[in-house]
Amino acid sequence: MSQKNISENELSKAQIILSAVLKIIVIISAVTGTLISALAGSDDFMGGRYVSS
Repeated sequence: MSQKNISENELSKAQIILSAVLKIIVIISAVTGTLISALAGSDDFMGGRYVSS
């Protein structure tokens, strides 16, 4: 029984690490997308399409 509990704890630790890594990737992607959009200017959005305001 104790060996099964150890493996479950290891699995949950791996899941926590994977979850943290994926969250970091998502945050970096969001920041990068926001910066690219901001640098493109207010008239360009998602590939250069004109946005009328």
